[in-house]
Amino acid sequence: LHRDADLVLLDSTDPFGGGLLPRGRLREPIAGLRRADAVLLTRADQGDDPEGIRRRVEAVAPGCPVGRAVLRPLRLRDLTAECDRSLAELRGRRVLAVSGIGNPGSFLRTVQAAGAVLVGSVAYPDHHAFTEEDRRRMGDAARLREADWIVTTDKDAVRLEARLPEGRPVLVLEVALEIVEGAEALETALGVPVRTRRG
Repeated sequence: LHRDADLVLLDSTDPFGGGLLPRGRLREPIAGLRRADAVLLTRADQGDDPEGIRRRVEAVAPGCPVGRAVLRPLRLRDLTAECDRSLAELRGRRVLAVSGIGNPGSFLRTVQAAGAVLVGSVAYPDHHAFTEEDRRRMGDAARLREADWIVTTDKDAVRLEARLPEGRPVLVLEVALEIVEGAEALETALGVPVRTRRG
């Protein structure tokens, strides 16, 4: 495969990942930003210091365009009833959030931003293979906290579908990445359209 462009995504909540793997979350040194055609700060609405991140990128890779993006709730899929639901139905609903992703805190903030009342969460390691014990644990936690629904990520739904907890509907909060700043500069640098298309 030939690489046409190098777009680096930095999570605004932990942009420099605490160092290289295995101690941190970075797959290569920060100096690798010098090869980037563009940088996109994800979860820009959740990070503490976007200008500080931008200055650090500029110090390592002068002139590299930096855009900002946020995750927007897109759709609510009911795994139990096998249907879609309106995102509006999430507002005011008591939910238990379940995730097996690298940044569960970000998922919790997205659930709350969608209007849900977060009554609890169950977080597993990234790429967790759900077990029968996990299924019971989720169901028990939902009952104990009197959750109306269990809400999970699209990524986790794939692994969770075979072991849906009983007693509460399990819903997937699907999200879309929306570029909120710098789309034109990113398109110029990458040579491809990057703007969010609504559908």
